[in-house]
Amino acid sequence: MLEQLPKASAGDGPYKFTFGVRYYIEDFSVFNEYVSQKLYFYDAKTKLGTGELQCDGEVAIHLAALALQVLEGDHLSDSATRHHLDTAELLPDDVIVQYGSSLEKCAELVNKEYFTLKGASHCCVA
Repeated sequence: MLEQLPKASAGDGPYKFTFGVRYYIEDFSVFNEYVSQKLYFYDAKTKLGTGELQCDGEVAIHLAALALQVLEGDHLSDSATRHHLDTAELLPDDVIVQYGSSLEKCAELVNKEYFTLKGASHCCVA
């Protein structure tokens, strides 16, 4: 594969490689290594957040709440949830548009879902 890359010349910046999941499974606990589970999670989170993977709005809201539980632990406050939604790209733009282009409305829905996950550890969330 490296032979297929063009030779770097003066002034070329570094290459950026992105490795991702090709096939998605329903139960990622089949991965024996914790690191593999985390990489799988981060790949799915990134692709859902950028819209590369598609799902309906309700599923996206639920997945955003699950991601917050894994990333941050138990629900702390509505403002903390809003901050994480702003910075972590947990909701694709088309889902925000589906809810009237209002991140506030989406944050409210994610907050409700996220609050119900209180006490769940990241191994139990999936």
